[in-house]
Amino acid sequence: MMFASINLILLASYYYLRVNTTDFGDVHKNLHMYMLFFAALAYLLNLIHVVYISLKGKNVNFNIQVAAFTYYTLQLLFIPFVRKKWGNLTRLLLFLCCLPIYYLHVAAKENFIKIISKIVLFHVFFNDFVLYGILHDPPRYLQDLISKIQ
Repeated sequence: MMFASINLILLASYYYLRVNTTDFGDVHKNLHMYMLFFAALAYLLNLIHVVYISLKGKNVNFNIQVAAFTYYTLQLLFIPFVRKKWGNLTRLLLFLCCLPIYYLHVAAKENFIKIISKIVLFHVFFNDFVLYGILHDPPRYLQDLISKIQ
């Protein structure tokens, strides 16, 4: 029930905040569909993973519950941080999102769930933290480096 509630809150917040293409910032338009596709895929796979764990039994490991809850709670902060243009905090937030997803991957027992969690982990680390975290609002030192190269 907790996972369903936090997911509904996350989806409702995205609807309420009217997430749109301006939230991509400086990310090149050619990457928008790629990132949206993998965000949707990762969301669905993570949902399957968490629901599977939840339905597996009454004795779901408390740490797994905390990891899933932490990840979705951090995701609630993502769009507000982006819109406040808190670049460094957004990057930190995206990095912190990797930690509970990594824990869920390590805690996965069945091969199918390990594959699902690996895809989600790849998305959260590479697409969210690395690609989005760097490309959306590049840190000052990267902006300076890029301007020197050009």
